Amino acid sequence: MKYSNEIVSKVIAGYLGKQIINTNQDSIDFNRKGILFTVGLDAVDVLYSSQIYTSWKHSEFKLLLRPLSYISEEHWQELIKIGLPVVAGDLPAFIHWLLKEDNFKKLSWQAYQYLKDKGYSMPEYLLDGLDPISAGIAIEKI
Repeated sequence: MKYSNEIVSKVIAGYLGKQIINTNQDSIDFNRKGILFTVGLDAVDVLYSSQIYTSWKHSEFKLLLRPLSYISEEHWQELIKIGLPVVAGDLPAFIHWLLKEDNFKKLSWQAYQYLKDKGYSMPEYLLDGLDPISAGIAIEKI
């Protein structure tokens, strides 16, 4: 499904601080010092060290995100501290539970935002429940 530039912009803006890669395979890490960027309705504008400027149209780049099936042990331990719905078992059992249809909705907003902030591709209501990788806005970073 093709999404409007407005929806793509909103989804991308939810992943500020994450890497993007353009179709030429150039990568930009938004956490790198000295980089300013603006997410616009049809492009991401990037300014490097106040001299080099580029603008990538939404069709020219993808977010680099991790699939939920790759939650790390470290992030799992943090999720336990944040608080999770009652799920029996360990990390593999949690991942299995989380990947079942709509179970992500049972996460607290803090747990959902934590995973998103750590670069996991989280289902989005703007994408009709798909995550950015499934919707074609991102590619897997493993």
